[in-house]
Amino acid sequence: MPVKKPTEKELKDFLNSLTQGSALDALSDKLKSSKPKIKKIIEELLLKFPEEEKKDKPRAKATAKGLKEAVLYVDGASRGNPGVAGCGAVIMDKDGNIVRELRRKLGKATNNVAEYSALLLGVEAAISLGIASIRIFADSELMVKQINGQYKVKNEGLRPLFIKAMGHKKKFGSFTIAHVKRDKNEIADRLANEAIDGL
Repeated sequence: MPVKKPTEKELKDFLNSLTQGSALDALSDKLKSSKPKIKKIIEELLLKFPEEEKKDKPRAKATAKGLKEAVLYVDGASRGNPGVAGCGAVIMDKDGNIVRELRRKLGKATNNVAEYSALLLGVEAAISLGIASIRIFADSELMVKQINGQYKVKNEGLRPLFIKAMGHKKKFGSFTIAHVKRDKNEIADRLANEAIDGL
């Protein structure tokens, strides 16, 4: 009797089930490894699956022609911190339609460097599109508070990126940046991980 090939959804559901309750306890005992480490490995495997289409996902692409106001979501990722890193950004119009998706592989970098690289990637693209007013959202609280002047930039590796970002800030008539939880930053997060995976 032929073996039925599992669907991607079935595989994802199975992997997710391994990160919970008694299944995770059993795996931890069998592999002689900590539960957080096993969860991290499974989460990295789940990242390799393509993003599912969602009904409430913004429409595929909107035109950038004549766009003066935009919303920018940015995110950086580093597997190892420092480790192989990537950054992603998505520019949307004020109605939430995607104007531009951006991703860039960074090589070895810290998570904070990746976050700043994502900000610069998105902001520079917005400048090239002639956008005058921008609202930025990022899940890096450190970066957001540094750009807003609430925290000082003490890390020498971040200082040149911070200075460059502040220079770009002056090119907009209106520029705001705010912290957002990771689950509200899914597209930029996906793009950053796609950059790492070379997609």
